[in-house]
Amino acid sequence: MPHAEAVAPRALVGVPADLRPRLEAARLDLLALFRALDQRDLSPAEIPQRLIQRLFELDADCVEALWAIDQAAPENHKMQAVTVNRQKWTDFDPAGEWVTVPGSLKEATIFMHY
Repeated sequence: MPHAEAVAPRALVGVPADLRPRLEAARLDLLALFRALDQRDLSPAEIPQRLIQRLFELDADCVEALWAIDQAAPENHKMQAVTVNRQKWTDFDPAGEWVTVPGSLKEATIFMHY
């Protein structure tokens, strides 16, 4: 039987201090690349479409990561409720800000409501 895993809030996970500047620099590099390709006035046949798709996906991943960094828990507020995969969840500790989910979950979307 798989064991349960405790999920800590973002503040306890430890986001590297230089992550935001690195993500922003990556987005600026991608923007410069997109602009350079646009200025070359290339036809779609001259641009590897799979490569462009991967670059757009990379940019979207950077945006999502930047958004996640900004989602800090509100100061001086405790969790009031938790949902896991859109289902009401009761196995959480508001004081410690921990949510326990079964280890059998491959992926989980967890929302902590303050």
